Amino acid sequence: MSDSLFNKPAMAGGHGQQGANVQVYSERDLWYFRTGDGNEVGPFRYRSEAETGLERFLASLKERLQP
Repeated sequence: MSDSLFNKPAMAGGHGQQGANVQVYSERDLWYFRTGDGNEVGPFRYRSEAETGLERFLASLKERLQP
């Protein structure tokens, strides 16, 4: 069971749908994020690293959506 869990609205999460949730959570003192389509990314040692990874992931999705 995760120690901490919160949802962030994704700028361009899942399959390009606005408002998809992305979860950042910890398990056994390691941090992960789960994308809107259920993929788990991690582990990260610190919550801040997971959040930075999430921001990079969302930025890459946003880039793909731009013509």
